[in-house]
Amino acid sequence: MTTKLLIRKKRVNAKGETAILVGYYHDHKHCLFSTGIYVKPKDWDETGQKIKRSMKGFSTRNSVLNQLKADIDEIALELKFQGVVPTTEQVKKAHNSKVGKGEIEQKTFMDYFDSFVEENRPQKAHGTIQKYITLQNHLKDFQEFHSTQLSFDVINNSFYNSFINFLYDQKELSDNTVGDMIKNLKVFLNDMSDKGLNSNLDFQKFVRPKAPATPFVLSEKELNHIVAIDLTNKPKLEIVRDLFVLGCFTGLRFGNYSKLTSENIVGNTLKVFPNKGKKAQITIPITDHSRPIIEKYDGNFPTMSDVLMNRGLKELGQLVGLDDEVERVRYAGKNKTTFKKKKWELLVTHTARRVFITHSLNKGMRPDIIMKITGHTDIKTMMRYVGVNQEEVNAEMMDAWGK
Repeated sequence: MTTKLLIRKKRVNAKGETAILVGYYHDHKHCLFSTGIYVKPKDWDETGQKIKRSMKGFSTRNSVLNQLKADIDEIALELKFQGVVPTTEQVKKAHNSKVGKGEIEQKTFMDYFDSFVEENRPQKAHGTIQKYITLQNHLKDFQEFHSTQLSFDVINNSFYNSFINFLYDQKELSDNTVGDMIKNLKVFLNDMSDKGLNSNLDFQKFVRPKAPATPFVLSEKELNHIVAIDLTNKPKLEIVRDLFVLGCFTGLRFGNYSKLTSENIVGNTLKVFPNKGKKAQITIPITDHSRPIIEKYDGNFPTMSDVLMNRGLKELGQLVGLDDEVERVRYAGKNKTTFKKKKWELLVTHTARRVFITHSLNKGMRPDIIMKITGHTDIKTMMRYVGVNQEEVNAEMMDAWGK
């Protein structure tokens, strides 16, 4: 059995600091204990297992660390004298009991997630916290769906595949959203590992599912059907249609076209600040296609959540007859899954941005001009939005090679 003080150099927080842990090793297994002390990797002496003199208060902190390490050594020896094999499980249990934290052993996976969310509230953006909460809700639903209780020990490759399938098949989430769920799950598990609460590192192999090589996009004919359909008797669906079409004709993200106000209308243009922290304002000309919608609401644009929008878009897609099936490919690590979906099932808020970019290119707009409107700074990123409709493939082929 061995005990040592250690850090994980690649696990740093926003301040560039990493947690100092006490590691206990026995019979090829180990467990970690949080010391509550953080240090910048450059201030840690790995060989001496101590904080360097370059850090203020190093002496006091090193004394505390040595005492915490000695506590673990003492627990292991006590177990040995009692005739109990000092396994990692026994040492951890005895440690929690000795320091008056026996209740920690009773905390569930979700209890730890609750603590994680609350600890991050003061330092993370509201949107980030909401994403953490959404992930937790999906994990709770996953537990209920599979009649199981999650724990750190079961977060392995089998869980990964099962959870991804659940998010796709039961929650009907997009590739990007599923990717965000996996990313934030790893953030949570990394935090738990840094604190010595999780020693199962299988999650580090989890990868974000890749989006299909060719994104789904509506043909111009299909878009015109959506524009023309009479929704007078379906006012909520009419709002869904109008917002979506506005996105198709302006290239705006849902986060922008769902929050437009009269202040965004400047002359014959829309002026907005794109999402994702970009500070540069973009200017989008109001065309004959977007003007009717803008004038219809006279600057008082309706608002709607993305959940309600996506639900409404699928209803809208069924109404206009988007029943053709398209083959999709999904990648999760090395696993490839091929399946078919009806077009209306693939209709989401982000489809509007893909429609704008794809049709703008088809109409002869230069990529650099489109990027000025969409706010993209990298053409490779923008080209990921480009989809090819089979009808357009057929038409292009016939134009090029004749009948």
